[in-house]
Amino acid sequence: MVSWRKAGFRKIVSLAIVLPVTFFGAAFTNDGSESGTQAANARSRPAALAPDTINLIYQLSAQPELLNLAYLRYMVGSPENERSQLAIKAKSYYWYEGPRRQLAYQLHQDGPQPGSVTRSVFTINLPNSQLTAKEMERLFGQQHQTVFDQQSYPTSVYSFGPNTFVSFTQPHDTFRVQKIQVGYDGPPLPPPSQESLMSAYNYGKNKALETAMKTGNWQKALTWLRRDVALRPDDPYAHIQLGSAYRAGLMVNEAIAEYSTAARLGYNDPKVDHICRAALVDMKVLPPQPRNSDRRNYLAGGKNVHAAAGL
Repeated sequence: MVSWRKAGFRKIVSLAIVLPVTFFGAAFTNDGSESGTQAANARSRPAALAPDTINLIYQLSAQPELLNLAYLRYMVGSPENERSQLAIKAKSYYWYEGPRRQLAYQLHQDGPQPGSVTRSVFTINLPNSQLTAKEMERLFGQQHQTVFDQQSYPTSVYSFGPNTFVSFTQPHDTFRVQKIQVGYDGPPLPPPSQESLMSAYNYGKNKALETAMKTGNWQKALTWLRRDVALRPDDPYAHIQLGSAYRAGLMVNEAIAEYSTAARLGYNDPKVDHICRAALVDMKVLPPQPRNSDRRNYLAGGKNVHAAAGL
């Protein structure tokens, strides 16, 4: 994209970075006043852009250092061609989704030398988009530059910060925005802060867990929870969470190993003891604890739990 720069469209209206939540789904008459019936119908329609996508657009445009694979990996997942880009100065990453393998996201990065990024463009492809030009203006404002991309498609370009742009491309005769780009062209970008990376990491993990609990498919969530254990190997609660996910996914042996590790690490924590013992009893690894028995016989600190778990 950014043929609009080559065409000489360098002056772009600058906007304040404020998410216009009050405009979501509003409908207006030609004179600018809101129509009650139209507004009610608009509010009842599903959002053309998911709130997460809107927030991501604002975050990337306000903080262009987040146009970085380390950050985007947590927000949208890992690209499929990451390894093939390692030795290339100008990198192009691709994300695919769905059974038809549609291209969902792209990230292009370039700079004067390897490791230095002075131009970065993140593309969101929306082949089935319901986002019209009017709805886009309600979400992001009416102050934008209208130009044409390399395919002569009309493109609305916004600027939310120095050296950054956000563009919405609407192919001819589609009446829908099908491509959104967030880009940067300026001095070398610094890496994302650790705070930003941790925030993105927690977002990706929580989203994966929420999806797993709704759908019952724990494969993506397990990837996050294994990473959690790798980052915090001495945290018994990280092992408990991974064990719970294994258990939900009917991976019994893996669940037993994680609960036993958590019990060993949290031997002096009664809460950890209770959670792990209850899980191991429920999975028939340990017998129910008799009354007045020595609880240490059933903890990871004792000998019986390891023998019963086969560890």
